[in-house]
Amino acid sequence: MGDDTLCVGDVVCLYSAESYGFVFSSQSSSVHNEVAVGSKQNKEKPDFKDQNVFSFEVCVANRYKLNKELRKLQDKIEEDPENYVLRSQLHGKEQAAKSETDDNEQEQSRQQGKKLLYGQIIQLKHRFTQKFIHVSTTITSPTESNNMAVELQEFNAKHAQFKVMPRYKVKAEGDVVQVDDQVVFESIKSHGQYLHVSKNVLGTVSVYSKNFELNLSIHKSGFTIIRKYKPSPEDEKKVKAGDIVRFYHKEMEAYMVAEGLFEDVLTEDVHLRMRPVDQSNPKTLFPSSSAVTYWQIELQEGSTAGGVLKWEQQFRLMHMCTRKYLCVDQGGKVNLTSDHQDPKTVFRLHPVMRESDDIPEDSYCRMEHVVSGQWLHSCTEKYSKKKQEEAAKTDSKSMGSLKWSKAQLRRISVVDEKQYDDAFTLQSVDQGLEEIFNFMAGVVPFIQKVVADKKNGVILNAKETHKVITGLSEIAVFMIVGGEPVKQRQKLMRNLRIVELLIGLLKCPFNGADQYHMTSIFKAAYEVLYSYLIGDSRKNELYIAKYIDFFLTQFEIKEGKIGLNAAHMVMELIRDNRKILDRITHDHIDRFIDLLKREKNYRYLDLLTVLCVCDGVSIADNQKYITEVWLMKGTRQNCVKTVCFFTDLGQKIGKESGKVFVSTNNGASYIELHTFANRDKEDEEYLFLEHQLDLFGYLCHGQNSHSIQVITTQLNYLTWEEAFLCLSDSQLPDQLRAKYCDLIITMFVDISDNHSVVDRVKLSYIYDDIDDEMASHISCPLKKWGLMHGCKCFWMEDITDNSQSLTYQYFPQISEWISDFLGQNGDMTASMIGNNMLVKQVLRLVHYLVLFGYYDGSAEIKKMLSPLMSLLDGRNDKPYPKIEGKEGQEMLQVYQESGRFKPSIETKAIVDAKCQALEVLDLFFNFIFNIRLEKFINLFKTTQQILSDPNRSHSGDVAEYAPMMAENFVLKENLSVAKAGLRKLTEIFEVTSFLKNYDLVDILLDLSNYEYDQMVHKSMNLLNRYFSAHNDLFMRAMQAQVLINDSSVAVYNDLEEKLPQLRHLSSNKLGDHEASKLAQILDVLIHYCHLEGEEEEHHAMNQSILYNNGVLEDCFIILEQEIDVKLLDQYKGLRQVFEKTFTLMRRLAKGNGVVQERLFDRLDLLLATEGAAPELAEALTEVFTNNTHTCMKIGQHQVQKIMALVATHKTAVPQFLDLLIAIVKVEELDLPLKRNQSFVMTFFMQYRTEVAFLIDKDEKAREAILTSSNSQNLNFLISIVDLLATCAEGENRFIESICQTIFKIPELLKILNNPNVSDNLKRPFLRFFVWVYLNTAGGMIESGAGDIPHDPAMWGYLMSLCGTLETVTEYANNNPAIVKQLLKKPPSKNERGVDRSEQMRGSLHYLFDAVMPFLQVFCRNYYQPDLASHPSEPANIDLLAKKFEMFLNVLSPLVSIEHQMQSLVSCISVLFSASTLDTEEMGAFQEKYGNGVNCQDVRSEARKGKAKYNFYVSLPHSYEECYEGEEDIQPPN
Repeated sequence: MGDDTLCVGDVVCLYSAESYGFVFSSQSSSVHNEVAVGSKQNKEKPDFKDQNVFSFEVCVANRYKLNKELRKLQDKIEEDPENYVLRSQLHGKEQAAKSETDDNEQEQSRQQGKKLLYGQIIQLKHRFTQKFIHVSTTITSPTESNNMAVELQEFNAKHAQFKVMPRYKVKAEGDVVQVDDQVVFESIKSHGQYLHVSKNVLGTVSVYSKNFELNLSIHKSGFTIIRKYKPSPEDEKKVKAGDIVRFYHKEMEAYMVAEGLFEDVLTEDVHLRMRPVDQSNPKTLFPSSSAVTYWQIELQEGSTAGGVLKWEQQFRLMHMCTRKYLCVDQGGKVNLTSDHQDPKTVFRLHPVMRESDDIPEDSYCRMEHVVSGQWLHSCTEKYSKKKQEEAAKTDSKSMGSLKWSKAQLRRISVVDEKQYDDAFTLQSVDQGLEEIFNFMAGVVPFIQKVVADKKNGVILNAKETHKVITGLSEIAVFMIVGGEPVKQRQKLMRNLRIVELLIGLLKCPFNGADQYHMTSIFKAAYEVLYSYLIGDSRKNELYIAKYIDFFLTQFEIKEGKIGLNAAHMVMELIRDNRKILDRITHDHIDRFIDLLKREKNYRYLDLLTVLCVCDGVSIADNQKYITEVWLMKGTRQNCVKTVCFFTDLGQKIGKESGKVFVSTNNGASYIELHTFANRDKEDEEYLFLEHQLDLFGYLCHGQNSHSIQVITTQLNYLTWEEAFLCLSDSQLPDQLRAKYCDLIITMFVDISDNHSVVDRVKLSYIYDDIDDEMASHISCPLKKWGLMHGCKCFWMEDITDNSQSLTYQYFPQISEWISDFLGQNGDMTASMIGNNMLVKQVLRLVHYLVLFGYYDGSAEIKKMLSPLMSLLDGRNDKPYPKIEGKEGQEMLQVYQESGRFKPSIETKAIVDAKCQALEVLDLFFNFIFNIRLEKFINLFKTTQQILSDPNRSHSGDVAEYAPMMAENFVLKENLSVAKAGLRKLTEIFEVTSFLKNYDLVDILLDLSNYEYDQMVHKSMNLLNRYFSAHNDLFMRAMQAQVLINDSSVAVYNDLEEKLPQLRHLSSNKLGDHEASKLAQILDVLIHYCHLEGEEEEHHAMNQSILYNNGVLEDCFIILEQEIDVKLLDQYKGLRQVFEKTFTLMRRLAKGNGVVQERLFDRLDLLLATEGAAPELAEALTEVFTNNTHTCMKIGQHQVQKIMALVATHKTAVPQFLDLLIAIVKVEELDLPLKRNQSFVMTFFMQYRTEVAFLIDKDEKAREAILTSSNSQNLNFLISIVDLLATCAEGENRFIESICQTIFKIPELLKILNNPNVSDNLKRPFLRFFVWVYLNTAGGMIESGAGDIPHDPAMWGYLMSLCGTLETVTEYANNNPAIVKQLLKKPPSKNERGVDRSEQMRGSLHYLFDAVMPFLQVFCRNYYQPDLASHPSEPANIDLLAKKFEMFLNVLSPLVSIEHQMQSLVSCISVLFSASTLDTEEMGAFQEKYGNGVNCQDVRSEARKGKAKYNFYVSLPHSYEECYEGEEDIQPPN
């Protein structure tokens, strides 16, 4: 009987003895919190689709008074938010309430498992909502007016406490409560009243219309207690009935999912959603949080049964979103059913490895269907979504064609035999995810009900409307935590199809008798959708985008301002979403402006605002169009325009001078701005002005000169005088001043006249421009003083002449104001959000002024540092302006110790400002670093001059460290020199240590405690820079160049002119004109990357100059822009820019290991770039060409991505196959990489259907491709054969066996002997022949090449080579210059050689790349002279050797690539060895080439001419060694 005793902590179900049903609740809203009781339900197997809705946890009585006091105080603060006395009490109340909550949890834990006695006071906690059953003392029962209501509330109170009493006298107080006892619950708050089941059903006013109500009455109702589960600490990590789990197919890397909503249609049946682990995408390393993956375990015995799930125990799986059961029908189809008693829904789990009978979390299992005995099986076939089929029928340019998810889907089925790879990981869903799911699932019923009621013509009353609006408001609030959107909560709107429910609600008629109520509901629905869209979730936005046409029709609804709410929501939908934005046309803009003309409302301005800038990228076309249509149609003077507020200086309109006035009626009357601005912040006219200023800024964003000129000069909407006066006017609200500060940045500072000078480190220096005097600043006290008090850096003087800029005129005025403002704001106050926003904008202004070189003196920087460091120091911050009394001081202490780090709206404003301050400080770090580096360069120049001219005058200490310039500098032998060098280094750092008087390290460490990723990232980055200063100086100095060559100087000067234009263009959306300008600049940069007249010879020095000037980073910025492949016409210019950008990256990477490494680091991002696939593949090919390091670093998942791209693009982009070839073999070293060969062949087999469709054709079809005019198919075929040949190289038996099934020897010889197939096309087939059949791991007989030595077709081919060699030799003899160039660049794969020179190019590379390796293998392993049977073979070999000798004599002077020369010499050596030629001929060859190829300089003339070009700074190597000191670690004895 002990097992039947009920205990504290048990999970129970309450079965009414009167209604024969269970107590339950399926709603989570605070206003839909009634508790229902079922009717005539099966006691063992009730039809509840979620076990938690009728499950309750037995809890001991909790204390509640301190939490109650906290709630009362919070209510008072909400009524009077400016009452700092109340706020000062808040912390103490919060701490007391927290302690009370902790005590309650500890008490519950202590009492866990103790027997429950009759007469004991308990609380019943609802498992679905995590709320307690409460009795109300103020609200009567809706079904029985004599009784009081019972509801669910999340807090503890006396109302939630009940005494458990026996229903019958057979038991008495003090006896233990046992399972299946009938009990009554007496309220502690209302003595003598009991939980009671109503006599009447709740009716149509409730979602529980056919169920009874649980209320409080003097009449007792008995409840049978059914124990579902008895918790145990040992069971914590085990899977239990009622748990929510995911099933992750390990092999497919996919989740078992379905889509739909309970009590609604099933949109997608059961299938697998692939979610492969991607090391470059951290979120894929964690389980999915999507609710479509959630399944609930229900034992076969029924939903009231519980406990730990056992292996091979029978159970059902209920999909949480659809609340339907997994089922296998008689036809073997896996689907869902609503029938909870269907035997076809029963399954068993079998372990992959059994450790016990209980199933632990995260186990591997296989799933058996009990009735059929079949096993769940993952299929490779794709699952076609119903929605996708519908979307495919829509216009690709419409919103409906947008896909919100790119996940690959696969079918799931059953098989008779258990498959080894069909193992699922049983993942438990975290408690937090389960709770937020339950909340969202709990709001669905009331939305479904109101939609159904409206369809049935039900008229809503005020009470029902209030409940609906409150419920919707709670959804909106639920998705935002601490002022930030939470994606995990927002995505539940998709998973549970609440988006569709709300749109269905918005489509209901609202102009009936309850129009007023429906209008309020519509507004609340739009607020929910707005909250759903806040943040940067592209999936959320694209999911709802298909309804945008419907939302646009709602703009016209004026009743209750529904149209305005719709506009507000659509604005958030469009914001920063390029795919949606690109589908907004000028017609849409005209419509928005027309709405604005009809009603001046700020929400229409917001719609125009989000069309101007997307994710920081200016949309110039929209900016120009909106400027012209909104501002320029008509003028301020003729009163045509009525869609703007006018602001003017008083002196211009006959008002008080020196003040700004605003007009809301087109200039008919004016009011002083500070009077206008001090209205209620929710005032519609004030909001219109604020948002108008926002729109001005967005129109001018990205240095849009046209809009700036229209607004500031042509139409005088906002002049410098007006903007600065508003910024400096302390009577205006800080938030408004912040907007004017932002406008000053956009219109008067970040303009085309200004260019950034300190955002990047300068690494290229012109030798003649290095100031010799700068090196002596440290030694000369007077000059040292000048450096510390305003001396500019020579590098800034050279590149910043701001005197012609408009900003230059305003700088003295604005810099003085900035200095005063920052001096008055040494700390930050959390409650002053507006002021913190102003501080952020002022720091942004400082950032741009420093960036553009206006603060370019050491004295100016030092002056700015003091207030900046004070603002950064979070230890100075306080929560409120006034801190009084002991409670206030305690609150301040807690705030400074921990409170300021917690996320909140107030903290967010402070963090934004401090992050901006960190960005300014980062520029100061650049400034300091550049001074140090320039001093180091000066030091190098001075030392180098002394070494080259010992008679040159110099300071005495220079000679001391001059020996450090030597390449063979040895520290141990030059300790005195090292000390002199370190002394000089210390002086450099001492003079430039502007931050030494500040507690920088502690400040940055303190900032890293804020619970904001951006703050931690920026502070740690600066801390790293601070402690890495010496190492960074040495590393950058090693990278730095000193340019002495005139052509290099010319390149550098041209970059100084072109790069600012490139950076400006790359940050905006490109129209055709802008794309053309950017393409021209890229063409120039591409030209710089190769030697003059030698396109295939990389220009190493120019590559370094471009790299050191940040051109590679600029390329990455360009490629960050998105291309929508469905809108190719709109992106024609950007596609051209992408193509040239990838070409530039390819040129930069050619032969440049540093650039190759940088590109490899971005490989995953580059592979995801769309728009220029051929050029992308070519650029990435260069990353791996002859680079063993990058080839060995590439991961298996990256090879898979490339093969997937091959499968996607097929014949359109065969260059991806060339990329795989470069990955598989380091050509220059003749080194095939077995690891990479294995990767490629693994994924070749996986994607064979999509990739090998041409080589899998029959022999006749393949031959037709080789001789056809279809260049795409031919190119792809040649590339795939070349790839297979390269994979087979290196004697890999597995790969050889695969390849031998593709081409047989007779077919290969037929192709090689076919005169209609050009030499260029034969090249991959000959390589395939060599590596698959001739040079194999399996041997001659096993490979099928045993008949090759005397095969007539083989010898026919060998003799044809004599003709090829003769033709090529003759052409090379007559055209040596042309051949020299032809050797450097291989022909394109499908080049047939129609042009004579291209024909020769193909033949040349055919001979070098394929024929020479073939001849070496054949002569060594297969040539078997047999004069008796084949007397002509030796003569044929002699002839071939002579032809090859003639070829060698003519070609060897023309070869400029070393491995070509090696192939040439190796091949002739083997031929001579196999031939019967005279020893004199062989001796002559041995005399000339016997010492190897190194005796001949194979470099091109252009390369030889560039051997001495410029030089790098060598001094840092020695300095680094000196700074690190001698190695003093002793080996162990």
